[in-house]
Amino acid sequence: MRYEITTRSLSNASIWEELSFVSKSMQKLGHDRCLVLFGFAWGDEYYESNVWKEEEIPFANLVEKVKHVRQSGIGNLGWDDLFLRIPDPRMEFRFCNDSDIHLSYEQPNDVIEFFYESWKSKDFCPVRREKASETHR
Repeated sequence: MRYEITTRSLSNASIWEELSFVSKSMQKLGHDRCLVLFGFAWGDEYYESNVWKEEEIPFANLVEKVKHVRQSGIGNLGWDDLFLRIPDPRMEFRFCNDSDIHLSYEQPNDVIEFFYESWKSKDFCPVRREKASETHR
């Protein structure tokens, strides 16, 4: 069974701030790297030969990487999907094209609870639900 927490739609400034917060928080929680996929629609222009492939990126470089891709004229955070996958514990953030954030996971854990409580305190109105399995393309 997969689960998901979804926020309300966020302002452009808030979604960029949350990307930075996720990056810094994951480092503090002992996670150095994540697998990043630039999804629909900026993936159509970002990846060569339309072959979408996750990149391993240090959390310390994540925000700059996303800014660099944005500044190249390809896509925009909150308008196009950005996936951050963490293998252990298995979880995935999707900074969605609807300007909200989805956090998918299989097993509840302290990291999930940390972000859920953070989003509640920021009035992001997080909602938990069961999720059907899906791919991110």
